[in-house]
Amino acid sequence: MSESRNLIRVVPPKGETGKPLFSMGTKVFVGDKELSNISSIQLIAEVGKPWRAIVEFSMVEMIDPEAAELSEKEVDITTLGDKERQYMKLQES
Repeated sequence: MSESRNLIRVVPPKGETGKPLFSMGTKVFVGDKELSNISSIQLIAEVGKPWRAIVEFSMVEMIDPEAAELSEKEVDITTLGDKERQYMKLQES
């Protein structure tokens, strides 16, 4: 197995010079494969060691509104790859 397959490439969205760069719109690749549903990335640098990354993924769990005693609930399902906030509405059928 090639060592390069274990490398993560983090591609931030293009920003304007002199303005803060926000995380939404960031893409993450392992090799040539883009990862999806990423909610957080932590880059770690330690003296004498290679960079490490902790990548967290979001999982959307469907909830039965009736069982949860809810008539409607809106869940934030935004991931780093999204350019704007994404929501899912759960409603009683």
